[in-house]
Amino acid sequence: MELVQQASKTGFRAEILEKVWHLMRLLEAINRDSFLENRLALKGGTALNLFLFQVPRLSVDIDLNYIGSSDRQVMLQERIQIDSLLEAIFLREGMSILCTPDRHAGGKWRLKYPSALGNFGNIEVDTNFMFRIPLWNTATYNSHAVGGHSASKVRLMNIYEIIGGKVTALFARKAARDLFDVYQLCSLPGLERDKLRLASILYSSSSTVDLRSISLDNLSCNANEIKRLLIPLLKQDQQMNKWTQESNLILDKCKNWFLSHLFPLDKNEVEFLNHFHDQGIINPTFLTDDLDIIEKIHQLPGLKWKLHVNSKYRTEE
Repeated sequence: MELVQQASKTGFRAEILEKVWHLMRLLEAINRDSFLENRLALKGGTALNLFLFQVPRLSVDIDLNYIGSSDRQVMLQERIQIDSLLEAIFLREGMSILCTPDRHAGGKWRLKYPSALGNFGNIEVDTNFMFRIPLWNTATYNSHAVGGHSASKVRLMNIYEIIGGKVTALFARKAARDLFDVYQLCSLPGLERDKLRLASILYSSSSTVDLRSISLDNLSCNANEIKRLLIPLLKQDQQMNKWTQESNLILDKCKNWFLSHLFPLDKNEVEFLNHFHDQGIINPTFLTDDLDIIEKIHQLPGLKWKLHVNSKYRTEE
């Protein structure tokens, strides 16, 4: 069986490798659709590990941003067609649909497929309609081959927005997979510090994370989570042993990366966050003098939604 042979050859677990092959087929099918190809862009761990890194780990879900229109009414109209097209693609690719999105900002599709190993596998596809104004241009990429399979011409968010989302995810949930991905960033050359900081500040501000209160001392490796949720995605070799035996060294390297790329926040960055979190004001001139980026920041739905939620909370208090 090809799956078992490739699992032995690559060192990845067969059931995870199979899931990635299905995931790649779904990504290709989505990006072959003439309506979807310019309206959905991949982000998250799959974008990093299968496309931008050299597959240091497998990633088993699909996170997509809608980027079709900044206008909310247009987005709401197009979402109906997008959901219909995605459903057709999933069914055509042999998936059973267990759950569909039902939230305004998007949500998860939960899919099930028959496994060549017996029983069933599952894939989650998350569509987010809140981050629909890209700060920088998206682009199409070909994935790296994984066990002889790959995905071509898949649209990705700009790397700095992917990193901004990943940094935010790490501080929000402290998951082992997010720490792993940040650890890989430590070895990625040529990153533009200003763009990385800008994206991290904006994405975190659209979430529950307040960078003003982040302490790197709180970063940690949960041994049980590493064993359950990270190790199955790694090659069964020395890399797996490294993550079980050298977690403190890995943490130190990540902390040093943050200290050289993001922290401490400078005076203007703190002022932006003070205005945003404490006064409910979006003032992007504290972050950049690029007029195009300034205009986009003013319109970011994620920031507007966070201000709405904060205002409602303050009123209820």
